[in-house]
Amino acid sequence: MAMRLFSNEVVMANQFTWTQPLVNTDGSVFDEPQFEGYEFEVDGAPAFSVPVAWVAAGNYSIPIAAVVSAAGSHVARVQVAHKDGTRSAYSNTVAFTIQRTPEAPINFSVA
Repeated sequence: MAMRLFSNEVVMANQFTWTQPLVNTDGSVFDEPQFEGYEFEVDGAPAFSVPVAWVAAGNYSIPIAAVVSAAGSHVARVQVAHKDGTRSAYSNTVAFTIQRTPEAPINFSVA
């Protein structure tokens, strides 16, 4: 899966990655008992909820294909779901392009 960063630059990428917050907006600690999971928005529409386990190191990743399958240009962002039903603000938005390129022909020969 290719991620286009600039009009002439394509980088192979297959994961969304992010770091969890450690504080609530009021400055109190955000920790495992409060954590419900993550929710993704793709192209302006809710796309996927990820009820993942709390990771003490705070670094998460998920295959892009688990969230987006359509080829083309897309934007995505993620937010934290709190067990009390509230949601964080969304993260920064990332833009990417999924390109579907066929594999090379196989068994090419001269007979």
